[in-house]
Amino acid sequence: MQRDIMTARVAQAARHWPARLLAVVATLATVNCACASGDLSDISDLGPPEPAFSTGIQSARVTQNGNGNTARVDQSGLNAAEVMQQGVANTALSAQTGQLNWSALSQSGMANHFGANQSGARNGVSAAQTGNDNAATVAQTGTGNTAKVVQTGSANTAYVQQSGINLGVSVRQTGNGMSASVVQR
Repeated sequence: MQRDIMTARVAQAARHWPARLLAVVATLATVNCACASGDLSDISDLGPPEPAFSTGIQSARVTQNGNGNTARVDQSGLNAAEVMQQGVANTALSAQTGQLNWSALSQSGMANHFGANQSGARNGVSAAQTGNDNAATVAQTGTGNTAKVVQTGSANTAYVQQSGINLGVSVRQTGNGMSASVVQR
């Protein structure tokens, strides 16, 4: 019953998400809320560890402390996601299709926005946002791509798009009003 309540709250909150987050994501299939965690790669030094695949099923974990935080996870295939939110009015969206893709996000502060859209196999994204009004979007297709985004401060924006095999990027923003855009193919 608690899972049904959480699913209803997430669906209701998604109606109010900024258009820039929703534009990145196509509608995907199902959300399963089985939980597992473990450290699968070296890019999650900041933020939560990557979700594990030891259960052989979809894995999604959302932890929220504060007020007005919203998170949505859409997955199709064998993928995993973890979202940790603390603060007020933070939004997170993780959409994944394919096999063994993972996303891990930690948000603390107010009005931070994060969106991830991954398709293919063995792609991973790790993000940590601390501060207020930060926005980050990561879109990855292909195999074995990794992205790490760390935003500390306020009003920072980051966009990462990777399409290919075994590409990697790390974006670190410390301060206020910074902007980064990375496209790799």
